[in-house]
Amino acid sequence: MTDPLSSARIAIIGGGFSGVLLAINLLAHADGPQVLLIDRTGVFGPGVAYGTDEPDHLLNVRAGAMDVFADRPQDFLHWLRGPGGMPHADPSDFVQRRLFGQYIRDRLAEAIKGPGGERLSLITDDVDALRPVPGGVTLTLHRGGALAADAAVLALGNLAPTAPFPSGHPVLAHERFIADPWSADPLKMVGTGEGVFLIGTSLTMVDVTLTLRRLGHRGQLMALSRRGQLPRHHVIGPETPIEPPPAAATLSRSLQAFRAVIRDGADWRSLLDGHRPQAQALWASLPPKQRASFVRHLRPFWEVHRHRLAPAVGARIDALQAAEIFRYAAGRLVDARGGEGLITADWIPRGSGTTHRTTANWLINCAGPEAGLIRSDEPLLRQLLAEGLIRPSALGLGMDTDAQEHVLARDGQPHNRIMAVGALTRARFWQLTAAPDIRVQLERLASHLLR
Repeated sequence: MTDPLSSARIAIIGGGFSGVLLAINLLAHADGPQVLLIDRTGVFGPGVAYGTDEPDHLLNVRAGAMDVFADRPQDFLHWLRGPGGMPHADPSDFVQRRLFGQYIRDRLAEAIKGPGGERLSLITDDVDALRPVPGGVTLTLHRGGALAADAAVLALGNLAPTAPFPSGHPVLAHERFIADPWSADPLKMVGTGEGVFLIGTSLTMVDVTLTLRRLGHRGQLMALSRRGQLPRHHVIGPETPIEPPPAAATLSRSLQAFRAVIRDGADWRSLLDGHRPQAQALWASLPPKQRASFVRHLRPFWEVHRHRLAPAVGARIDALQAAEIFRYAAGRLVDARGGEGLITADWIPRGSGTTHRTTANWLINCAGPEAGLIRSDEPLLRQLLAEGLIRPSALGLGMDTDAQEHVLARDGQPHNRIMAVGALTRARFWQLTAAPDIRVQLERLASHLLR
């Protein structure tokens, strides 16, 4: 944007971690803009990831690495050690996710009480449409009415999971199919001894498994994903990053160089941690064909190694495997049909042409957040796509944006009054899922908006 925004109104759509932290950054400046923070739930701060009340859902990043303010190092750790908290919290601890959610809520409350707090409006509603107008944007609210702003930021977080079958498939309406395990506590319906078939083997599956166990479930658990890869574990205690080898000319050569360092005795976790500060720059340097190749072939392996489980969580999953309560497989789900108190799933193991059949009491979609825009049912995104105001990434990773977080329209031109942050912008930045990574993007955008 070329015009100053010291007296502007910025609408932030989404009141989870990204939206709240951006609002806090804008309120911290005495001459900053008016901020409209809009969220459909009315719970501002935690979002889905950190809004869980499950005691067994832990951060997969150590407490000492969860900095969200550049000028306040170790602020989360200091908050943990505060009155009524965890006086002996260690930087290497993996704490409950709900604590980080409460921390963000507390920091928002602190910002509201500060000198910039009067510039913030918290609005509980859905935004059904966002359209540019001369000099700004208008937002159409679901409950009626509209808001005017000088600019809008899409901070929608991760998109809701999509169904494993096309719309209209009979099993999607079956009472024993759970499309979204985080909507209205559906896991409480699962009987303690009932068998469960889980679609997906990533972090969502782990969360669902831990929740079921806490609720007293003792039945059999079977998980299926295309690659059959489980998230790896962090080690107990601190990990020291190792400088990765220089980037090679191709992805295959870079992978060979990584493997060579590991064969020489380096711990792969430390090597990946050392790679983290360079990840976005390396992604930007890859030609489009190599990015597509990475997403198609290497992404599943990157995800399970990069986004690791807290040691205590990993140990619990290992114990369930050892007790033969939990098992998993690599394969493709091809069909499912419901019966009386049962669902039968047909799937083909990876590398095989033979169809296997599994019958369970419940079928739960644990595929995780939807990465692409085309399959999303989010009304606002569907409107923006239909009107050509945003363009889906060719890689299926959110939407296309420029280096200043402006969304790109269907014709490839940036829209200077509509921006996006967080998971929606992974196509440009790739490594943009953990709070510390998103923090850097939000600080950059806040500086841009305050110019």
